[in-house]
Amino acid sequence: LPSTGRLLEYIEPTEDLVPGVRVDTGIRQGDEISIHYDPMVSKLVTHGKDRMEALDRLQLALDNYVVKGLGNNLTFLRDVTRNERFRTGAITTNFIAEEYPEGFTGVKLHPEETNTLVALTALVHSQRVFESTEHDGRVSEPTEIDHFVFKIDGEPYVVGQDDEGHIIIGRPDSDEVFASFAVSDFDYATGTTLVRAHLNDSVEVAQVVDRQPYGLKMQYNGAIKEVHIFSPREYELSRHMIPKPEIDWGKWLLSPMPGTLISVAVKEGDEVFAGQELAVVEAMKMQNVLRAERNGVVKKVFCDAGSTLAVDEEILEFE
Repeated sequence: LPSTGRLLEYIEPTEDLVPGVRVDTGIRQGDEISIHYDPMVSKLVTHGKDRMEALDRLQLALDNYVVKGLGNNLTFLRDVTRNERFRTGAITTNFIAEEYPEGFTGVKLHPEETNTLVALTALVHSQRVFESTEHDGRVSEPTEIDHFVFKIDGEPYVVGQDDEGHIIIGRPDSDEVFASFAVSDFDYATGTTLVRAHLNDSVEVAQVVDRQPYGLKMQYNGAIKEVHIFSPREYELSRHMIPKPEIDWGKWLLSPMPGTLISVAVKEGDEVFAGQELAVVEAMKMQNVLRAERNGVVKKVFCDAGSTLAVDEEILEFE
């Protein structure tokens, strides 16, 4: 959905990194996208000798495109470029409805891709540790990988380094190594976003989306993953911690974007059914109908028609 806000960081892919790339835009870092105009950031174009080369370059361009400060569709576009129908050109104007009938829920990485993400994150984390004691900025060679444990989507990965300097990945309860990466031309500095490295002779690009108390939020091949980082001892202790209770966000209707509440179609005490219209929010010259995801009863209405809404602001609460 369209999003508003200030472009806190904006980096376009360039010809030296992506041959045959062109970016048509009228904005720059620091600009603000408001609710009053078209939310388009840019038109991204790549060309090559054939469709496959142009698509491969488009994927690389999307991986090197940094937009921070407002929601955007970069990850969705990256997923589209992975779609086999799209790659072969066997598409119609119904492509999105046919391929995403439940909407876009994020890029799903293959196991080999997750291993690559683990290796890239290990390099970033080790570089952060290195620069905390050696403040000499960007390096071009991989730093030493200490023994630690990552957790991605609930799955633990033990990361270390063998005698040849390769990153090795396994499981906490096994001595088996199921992935190994030779590393060269590592390019990253703490506090920046883009990460580039040659892993097993393949050029890989990732982004550090955010730095968090438990680790890092990373983006790779369009997938955004929270990576929890533990020492071996911390990981052992974490296995005994009680999980945080999950919040049932289905009890609220939240505004998906900043905008104006045009109408509310229900009142407190009304029974609603899945698919029923609940409210209409207008933003960026578009009116968006918000519908019930499931059956329920309206407990409270927080906003009246005409209200200005922030993203994720409560409109309704259900019993």
